Amino acid sequence: MWHLFTIHLNSYDYCESDCIELLVNSCESVLVSTPNARLIIAGDVNQLDLKSLMQQSDLSQLVKCPTRKERTLDVFLTNTSNLFGKVCRKISLVQTGRLNVVIHPKEGTQPVRSTVELVDARDHHKRFMLEKLKSIDWSPIVSVDDSNVATDRFCDILLKEYKETFPVKKVKISSKHPPFMSLLLKRLLAKRNKFLRKGLHQEADSLQLRISQLIRDNQLYMVQVNNRKHLRSSKRWWEMVDKLTGRVKSVKYLSSIFDVNDTNKHFQAINTNTSYSEPNLLEIPSDCKPTQFHESTVCKAMSKLKRTELALIISCSGYGESIHSNWPQC
Repeated sequence: MWHLFTIHLNSYDYCESDCIELLVNSCESVLVSTPNARLIIAGDVNQLDLKSLMQQSDLSQLVKCPTRKERTLDVFLTNTSNLFGKVCRKISLVQTGRLNVVIHPKEGTQPVRSTVELVDARDHHKRFMLEKLKSIDWSPIVSVDDSNVATDRFCDILLKEYKETFPVKKVKISSKHPPFMSLLLKRLLAKRNKFLRKGLHQEADSLQLRISQLIRDNQLYMVQVNNRKHLRSSKRWWEMVDKLTGRVKSVKYLSSIFDVNDTNKHFQAINTNTSYSEPNLLEIPSDCKPTQFHESTVCKAMSKLKRTELALIISCSGYGESIHSNWPQC
């Protein structure tokens, strides 16, 4: 198990003995709990004397070249120096007076190769699937009275056509492959390398343009999939509804989109009971005072309802036109 300690000391206001004691105690506490632990202490130690720390904790300093002018301010201490190899200095990409230090492992990790099955869903297969769906006679399914039977037959046909149109291919992938690697990209890269081996540089350059475009498309698709994965919720669904209907950008009354009378007739049709009989009216005693609600109270209660619930209440109330006209204010 690896344990990494990072350190950064300012050029002032620190006690050297306290820093050494803290690092030594930290290393000892890790080794007591895990005797075979692999320790790494890296960072900027400024002018801290590391000899006592290296002796007490049995650590080795791998950075032995200057990292800022003629001084070695950045360190890489470890108790497993046999696992590391070449130490390189590189100019930093950001504006700084220090050099970056890269320490390579002595033995590179072996890639993990495996075979996976991928569905070949390229565009020409999608177009072929669309043409097949257009040519299918759906009348036997539409004529079935039982909706469950019709749904089962519909799903069977779709599954059959899907398996025939989109073949499953086995691809060997490696842990070193980038995330945007795909079946088509692997084939294009192999084809480009073949052109280069034969000395056909013009053909390889023309194929490189397609490879670069495919990599960009795959990266963009991965970002979109990742966003959808983290934004699947009712809020995301309503955001999509707002985007499609445009009700966020501009005020648009529902009465201008839907006819209130048609909505009322629809709910009357699906909620009508043929066996319903109108109840007898009850006589209200003269000394009984009915409850009254102020208009502001009703508007406040309606503002707390969801739009779907409010639409159902308005459609079934018989006062759709007057309420629809005041909906946005409620």
